[in-house]
Amino acid sequence: LWWINSKKQPVEKMHKRMKPRSENNFLSTGHTPPLRFDFEAAVAQTLHTFPQLKKTALFASTADNVILNQDALKYMPQPDIALSQIKADIVEAATHKNSFANTATDMVLITIYTGNDKSPFPAIEKYFSLDHEVAHVVIPQASPPNPYPYVECVADAYAAIRCLQRFGADAANAINFLTYKSRDRADQFL
Repeated sequence: LWWINSKKQPVEKMHKRMKPRSENNFLSTGHTPPLRFDFEAAVAQTLHTFPQLKKTALFASTADNVILNQDALKYMPQPDIALSQIKADIVEAATHKNSFANTATDMVLITIYTGNDKSPFPAIEKYFSLDHEVAHVVIPQASPPNPYPYVECVADAYAAIRCLQRFGADAANAINFLTYKSRDRADQFL
């Protein structure tokens, strides 16, 4: 078992006592995210928060090959190319167990690895991944031409803030676990 605090409570018990928060959340739609990751609801909340993505972004889940916000395809000059690219991105993300935002075309393709790994914080990790990739699209400091470690650190910081907004202070253990890569990137940047 993964022990998370000085009381030696297993993660399962911690998840039962964690209460997601959305009240007084300036980015919230008023929906309290469940402790299970609901890809469709998370994307809906993201599109509500960032309405500019409704015409420019597709969101894909690797677990069930679902592509959401396909209405955006009608705004694209080459919708067939974008659809084939995001299908290729799904395969790559599932193979490498990775999430990413592909901004190489006129369309933003956000692919989230939603597999069933043995993470101690599976729902929070998936919310974190979605928010991290969205940050690369909506926050100028988290996008090129800024340098590599800097853009990743900005995206991680945004995702950590969103986790705290969703789950409150109880998310601190999960954020600490999920941002271990960030520490190396931050050291590299500094």
